[in-house]
Amino acid sequence: MKAEEFLYKAYRSIYENDFEQAQHWFEQALAAEPDHADIHYRYSITCARSNRLDKALIHARLAAALAPDQEEYRLHYDRLQSMELTYMAKKQLEGHKEGGKNAAEPASRMLKRAVELDPLSVDAGDRIRGTGTV
Repeated sequence: MKAEEFLYKAYRSIYENDFEQAQHWFEQALAAEPDHADIHYRYSITCARSNRLDKALIHARLAAALAPDQEEYRLHYDRLQSMELTYMAKKQLEGHKEGGKNAAEPASRMLKRAVELDPLSVDAGDRIRGTGTV
């Protein structure tokens, strides 16, 4: 089967709200065309929507590397990195509730970088300003 046929099945699965199956078809499409940046990008979006940030990051990075002229791919990768940093900062603070300044400084740096990567990130911005809960 050609990658186009697998993509059709992936989109059909998304239409049917079967995101696990969609991921399967995206993987098949990538097996057929492993250097196709747009497939990596679309697979990354599907993974992110399914709370699979680790896979989403891998494929967003690949899409951005394979097609560096595609700003959309880079922005998507930046947004996912921002989400990861926000999550890591939250875990840093949760793990060191009594750590005071020692825990807050690295978390603050992560959140500042998260906002640099995705200035529209409400979650990271709120955490830096202290209006969000960690």
